[in-house]
Amino acid sequence: MIVVSDTSPLNYLVLINAIDVLPKLFREIHVPSTVMLELQHPRTPNVVKSWAQSPPAWLLISAPHATFPAAVSLDPGEAQALALAKELNAAAVLIDEKKGRRIAREQGFTTLGTITILELAAQRKLLDLKSALDFLQKTSFQITKNYIDAALERDAARKLAEMQRVELLTVLDSFEIKGRGVVLMPSFSIPRGWKDRIETVTIIKPDGDHYEASAQFNMTHFSLTDRTAPADERYRVAVMLPDNRKEEVPVGSKIMASQAARDAVLSRKLDSNL
Repeated sequence: MIVVSDTSPLNYLVLINAIDVLPKLFREIHVPSTVMLELQHPRTPNVVKSWAQSPPAWLLISAPHATFPAAVSLDPGEAQALALAKELNAAAVLIDEKKGRRIAREQGFTTLGTITILELAAQRKLLDLKSALDFLQKTSFQITKNYIDAALERDAARKLAEMQRVELLTVLDSFEIKGRGVVLMPSFSIPRGWKDRIETVTIIKPDGDHYEASAQFNMTHFSLTDRTAPADERYRVAVMLPDNRKEEVPVGSKIMASQAARDAVLSRKLDSNL
């Protein structure tokens, strides 16, 4: 996933020592040059200024070629972030400010704020959400207790759902489709009445490391060289991880899904209309 960041998420992730979750969550993180200048403002905390003066290699810095249409009502960093996101066809914009988020959504962008980024990182076992939020509340970040409580409730529900997941498959192979994610093998015969679905799964790697990921269960057409291959080999239910890289799901990894997903995929009532 390609994302473009505004100033605020970078600032606060650096302040709470969580900035390194970004390259683990997103394929490419772009930032406009104006945002880097804002991060070095005289009133910016020293730790943030130091980080911005020597940014990590994974941070891709550039300036957009055009001005964003709504730039007149945005600050320079927000305007450049949205302009760059438009040029890169980014999947999401990392932004906290209410007006900037509203304008970004009006322009068709998905917006992810600092809290959402921390929740995604917690799903991937990259940090403890409560500890991160406790740290965040000690900064100048503006957030209500109700918002914090809601995030912690979602985290608790996620952990409960994870405990209730069952094994769906063991990865025998996978292939990556650029810009779309990783397709896992094995695939499954198409059950009667199948409907594509999206849900969160747990990935348990062979070394015991585990994390959550979004998974798409889609009916997929495989282009086989053997034109006489039966329909059940050409049309399959495949599991795709849109936000992952191939190396993040090594052979031998176990995919844990809800009982409902497992029952749907492994139904013995196969579709005879293919």
